[in-house]
Amino acid sequence: MRVVYVSPYPPQRDGIGDYTAALAEATRGHGHDVAVVAPEDIWSVPADVAAPFALGGAVDLAAVEALHAGGVRVLAGSANNVLAASGPGDDAVERALVDAGICWAVDFIANAGGCIADADRFRPGGHDPACVTERLAAIGPRTHAVLDATERDGALPSEAATAMAHARLAAARSNAGSGTAAGGDAVRAEALAV
Repeated sequence: MRVVYVSPYPPQRDGIGDYTAALAEATRGHGHDVAVVAPEDIWSVPADVAAPFALGGAVDLAAVEALHAGGVRVLAGSANNVLAASGPGDDAVERALVDAGICWAVDFIANAGGCIADADRFRPGGHDPACVTERLAAIGPRTHAVLDATERDGALPSEAATAMAHARLAAARSNAGSGTAAGGDAVRAEALAV
C-alpha cells in the first residue's frame, strides 16, 4: 500500500514533523511504501491513503478531485478537521469525498489514539498502560462501526461518528446517574474512550 503523510517535515523539524518521521518509519517497517510531503505538495503524490496532519481546512472540492485522480481511497488526517467546510448545512466537501468513493476517517476518530493516550494521565489513580492499550484496540472496531453505519444508513461519516459519540456519552451519563463516585469515573472513562 502507498501511504502519503503530509507534514511540515521535511524539511522543517518540529513536534509534528518528528512524530510524522517516526510514524513514516514505523509504517515502512510494516512493508508499506511511504512518502512524506510538505503541505504545498499534498495533492501531487498518488497514494492509497492520504494522511494530512495539522492542516485544518486543507481539503476543499478541488482537493477531493485531485485525491480521486491520484487514486486515494482513504483520507485520514488528524490534529484539526482537514475538511475546508463541514458540519450541519455545509457538507459539500464531505459529500464529494463520499461520491468519489474516498473513505474519510472523521477527525475525532483519526485523533482518538493520541487523545486516549494523553488523557489517560488524568485518570483517577494515574496512567494505566494496560487500560490505554485496551482502549486503543477499540478504535478499529469503532471505526468499522461508523463506516458500516455510513453504508447501511446512507449517513455521512461525520453524522455516523457524531451519533455514535453522542450515544456513548449518553450511556456514560446514565451510568453516572447512580450518584456514586464510580458513576462519575464511568463518565470520565467513557469520554476518554469515545
